Formats: sequence, C-alpha cells, structure tokens
Amino acid sequence: GMDYIHIPVAFKAPKETDLMVFFDAMQVNAGRKMLVHCAANIRVAAFIGLYRIIKQGWSAHEALGLMRTVMEMQASRPKEHDVASEKIWSDFIDAMIGRLRNADSLRHGSHSKSSGQ
Repeated sequence: GMDYIHIPVAFKAPKETDLMVFFDAMQVNAGRKMLVHCAANIRVAAFIGLYRIIKQGWSAHEALGLMRTVMEMQASRPKEHDVASEKIWSDFIDAMIGRLRNADSLRHGSHSKSSGQ
C-alpha cells in the first residue's frame, strides 16, 4: 500500500513549521520509497533541497540543482513565471539554510559536509 501525507504550504508564504513537518515526514519514512509531489514543483524542489543540505550535508549548489532547473523551465514560460514568488522562495531557502544548518550541526555534534563556508 501507499501512505499519503499532505503538507499544505502557502505558495507565497512558506513557513519554517511547514519545512519541519516535511523533515519529520522524511525522517519517519527514511529507507522507504517515497513520491514527493507539488503542483508548482518549486515547493517540493525547495523542501527536498533543504532536506539534503540541512539533514544530509549536501552542498547548496548540488542540492538545489533541481530547483534551479524548475525555475529555469518556468522562466521560459512567461505566463507561468512569477518573479515575486521566485524571490519569496529564494529568500526562504537562504533563511532556512542560515538558521537550520548550524542548529542541526550543533544538535548532532558534527559540521556540514559542504565546502566554501
């Protein structure tokens, strides 16, 4: 069977609590096959990227490659491209990396694996 976890995230107002619910769902289901979906793809790409950076120690460049691809695809379709939303998500990602990467490293007594810090 398949379990379904719905995490409603306001597209123009993502919150740290939304991300924490996502992180919890990923941790609880670690080792299982997962399908993560979002109508706009930016939310899921951002949350997966942040999970990889904060929980798995990936570099931001490597982890956010999917999100960059999604944003580039949207930019090529002017009707769907929303520069304001792109900024909201970029700012959210920067804020979460700044707040949570260091906190997670301190909690687990380790340092991030990413370089260039």
